[in-house]
Amino acid sequence: MKTCTKCGIKYPAILEYFSPDKRGKNGLQSRCRKCYRSYQKRYRQIKRGKIADKKYRSTFNGYLRCVFNGLKRRCNNPNCAAYKNYGGRGIRNKFNSFDSFRDYIINDLGHDTYEKIKGLQIDRTDNNGHYERGNIRFVTCKENCNNRAKRS
Repeated sequence: MKTCTKCGIKYPAILEYFSPDKRGKNGLQSRCRKCYRSYQKRYRQIKRGKIADKKYRSTFNGYLRCVFNGLKRRCNNPNCAAYKNYGGRGIRNKFNSFDSFRDYIINDLGHDTYEKIKGLQIDRTDNNGHYERGNIRFVTCKENCNNRAKRS
């Protein structure tokens, strides 16, 4: 008999109840298959960042960091799908760092809590201008769609 280290239930020490593991004393995992599956599912979610990201993105800094990383990616990464509409057109990110971006949002635009920017998108007032001081604002999705460049 072998006891699962997670649930504490005793099972026969066979492959039906425990997965193989070369490092173990008897060549079996220390957790039963059921506990190990739930552990793996949880571990994969944490590893992919799903659980941590959801909590972080719902904070002021987390949301702003996602916005900042998105605009950086659109302007600098040729592998990004939206690069042709931003970096490919010559639009650049003029903020030196995330801290300068955040300070501008807080001090100049007056958005200092997550509730004030929740559901809003970043927008450039001059559609051909760069992401820089004086040219960005947070608007609703509808306003952002109305400020698109004319496509031919």
